[in-house]
Order: sequence, then C-alpha cells, then structure tokens
Amino acid sequence: MDQKMKFFIIGLIGFSVIFLFLFFQTVSHQQVLLRENKDLKAENATFLKKVSKLENDLKENQSKIDSLRAERDRGAEELKNLQSQLDLLSKTRDELLERLKKQASLQAAAASQQQITAPENNDAYWGQVLKSKADLEMRLSNIREELGKLQISNESLKREKSVLEIDVNSLRNERKDPLKAA
Repeated sequence: MDQKMKFFIIGLIGFSVIFLFLFFQTVSHQQVLLRENKDLKAENATFLKKVSKLENDLKENQSKIDSLRAERDRGAEELKNLQSQLDLLSKTRDELLERLKKQASLQAAAASQQQITAPENNDAYWGQVLKSKADLEMRLSNIREELGKLQISNESLKREKSVLEIDVNSLRNERKDPLKAA
C-alpha cells in the first residue's frame, strides 16, 4: 500500500504541477490580452480623435465652399447689373451722338438757309445768325459735356467689369480645386 500511496501522491503532485503550469500560463495569457485590449482602446481613442478632427475640418471646408459659392453668386449678380448699366450707358451715348449729328446737320442747313434768304437789313440778319450760332454752340457744348461724362462713366464700368470678371474667374478656379484654395 505504500507504493500505491507514493504513486498516488506523485500523481497528485504531477497533476498539481500541470494544473499550476496551466494556471500560470492562463494568467500570463490573460495579462497579455489585457495589455492588448488596453493598447487597442488607446489606439481606438486616437482614431476617434482623428475622425472627430477630420469631421470638423470637413465641416469648415464645406462652410468655406458655401461662402465662396454665395460670394460667387453675388459677384455674378453684380456683374450682370454692371453689364446692364454699361449697355444702358452705351445706348444713351449712341443716342446723344445721333442727336449731336442731327443738330450739326440742322445747324448747317439753317446756316445755308439763312445765307440764301438774307433779309434787307444786314445788321438784323447777322445779329440773328450770331444769336442762333451762340445758342447752337451752347447746346453743342452741353451735349459734349454730357458725352464726356458718359464716356468717363463707361470707362469706369468697363474697369469694374474686368475686375469682377477676374474675381469670378478666380472663384471658379477655387471652386474647381477647393483643396488648393485652402
């Protein structure tokens, strides 16, 4: 019976050593898994921060794009308004030039008419000619002054139009490639 007891005790000790070995291996494996879990949680938190930052950047870029679109639309509307003003001024200038030509032709016709029908009193005739000449010169100077103002205004509108066209083109380029603009 001694031998059976020894054999049983040795078996029990061996069995205990195996279980003890398995227990330590399980504990060490559990610690490794806990460390991996902790590292993965830290990595996950880092990724969540990056995702949050990227979402904020995306929102900011979207708001920039929206404001640029609104600015582009305002610029296009202003360009249309300026173009219509330019067209109106060009039409007015053309009308004034036409009136100037008509008045010049009327003045020439009146002068030739007055030369043909010279009245008997030469002083009264020349007084009337000088009076009509002064009147026509006054009208002509007024029309020229108005034409000059319109030309200055026309040039100013052309400059504004070219500046706005440049702005619209740059906004289009920024819209096509928003990453380069940011």
